[in-house]
Amino acid sequence: MAKRLTLEKRIRLETLLKLPFNGLMGNLSMTKKLPVIAKLLGISQSTIHREVIDRGLDYENYDANKAHIQSLEKISNGNKRYRRYNEEQKQLILGMYQEFATNKSWSPNALMLRLKTELTPNIKLPSVEIIYQWIYEDARSGGVLYKLLPRGHRKRKGKASQRKEVIRSKQSIHSRDEIVEERSRIGDIEIDLVVGPLNQAGIITGTERKSRYNMARLVSNKTGNETLVELLEMLLVHKKKIKTITSDNGVEFALHLAIASELNAQYYFADPYSSYQRGSNEHGNGMIRRYFPKGTDFSLVTEDELQLALYKINHLPRKSTMEKQHMRFFMV
Repeated sequence: MAKRLTLEKRIRLETLLKLPFNGLMGNLSMTKKLPVIAKLLGISQSTIHREVIDRGLDYENYDANKAHIQSLEKISNGNKRYRRYNEEQKQLILGMYQEFATNKSWSPNALMLRLKTELTPNIKLPSVEIIYQWIYEDARSGGVLYKLLPRGHRKRKGKASQRKEVIRSKQSIHSRDEIVEERSRIGDIEIDLVVGPLNQAGIITGTERKSRYNMARLVSNKTGNETLVELLEMLLVHKKKIKTITSDNGVEFALHLAIASELNAQYYFADPYSSYQRGSNEHGNGMIRRYFPKGTDFSLVTEDELQLALYKINHLPRKSTMEKQHMRFFMV
């Protein structure tokens, strides 16, 4: 599958093309610069040629953003029906999925959400369902793209075996006040449930966005009632400071209205398969995993052991909090 340049790599290419390269005889000509640039970017000279010249651009005035939009527009098709997408468009999409799934663990849905924010509304994209069809078609042909899926199944489960839970009265993250994104105040919490083997015992985690202060409590199962009890146990002590709570769409948060009422806070749900929208909490979960690696049976972990790990995490100095301990921000 052909390698496709990312926007980040295109920006690096634009920068390098405009920089003067000094040699023994003065500035290098473009012909001598290209092998150096290709090596720095880890791509071939022919890739640079296709990227610049084949787009009708030139090396001196190459525009990364313009080239990226042109590339994305090649994916567009006026007819959404599966059979009308040509092989080039299909390979472009699958190439992007392979790159983002490998480097960032993105799902097909996360990729499509990202593309929709980058493309103009008139550009038509295949549905997430079509992307899955292509991936499973690739698997039937001996391909391995299916291994990058969140669950890595070679074959798709039948509809009857897929249980769909509905969380009612959800409020989208997109209706959240802009001040939350600014991280300029204390009191905006991101939460998640981390489970152990067999999806049983786990921990409910919370991270305050401005201070990056981390909290957690053990839960014996992932039911809504158990989550409600332990979450309130974790957050009620900070009730006066809490303004918003943001979680993923797990059914364990089905009692979100009760949580919001008890804490007198606004409750929001991130988009499906969009863990990057709760980046602080995901990072905090990663730090907790240093003490309790994947596969840990949380039914064998004590609350004291968990709180000791959190104490160590919250006392680590970070650049994001100006080298001060997280706890000082949230506890004052």
